[in-house]
Amino acid sequence: MTILKNHPFVEDAEAELKQLEKEEQGNLEKMNQYGGAFGNNLKDPDDSGGEGDEE
Repeated sequence: MTILKNHPFVEDAEAELKQLEKEEQGNLEKMNQYGGAFGNNLKDPDDSGGEGDEE
């Protein structure tokens, strides 16, 4: 908050924090919305079948 209060372009630090939280929430919603659009390509590193300790 101190950085926001001292920033020359920020007039109301409280309003700026609320806006940042609102934007972050919107970004999280977009990530959740589009996260599964291409399938879940991430694999658990503990799954077998990947690179690793095969001999």
